[in-house]
Amino acid sequence: MVELYLKGRVENVLRGRDYKNNETGEVRRGAVKLQFLAMDEVRGLSTVDVSVPEELESLAFDLKGKEVSLKVDAFARNSKIYYRLLEIAK
Repeated sequence: MVELYLKGRVENVLRGRDYKNNETGEVRRGAVKLQFLAMDEVRGLSTVDVSVPEELESLAFDLKGKEVSLKVDAFARNSKIYYRLLEIAK
């Protein structure tokens, strides 16, 4: 089994916009994301966003400005890599 960890400093913690389903009228809260700065040889300075599941949102806002090690899940869609937080490594 392969485990993927992202290490770095959390530069920002963001909450996305709420989403309203026009058919049902249901409103879902915007997702929380941890934002890191990364240097890429091709694109230069860019951001890496890590989506935070609802059960870990309360911990996410305390991470701003801190050096962390995060166990993440990664997947690709439309030639872009997405990361999802699995746990905060000790």
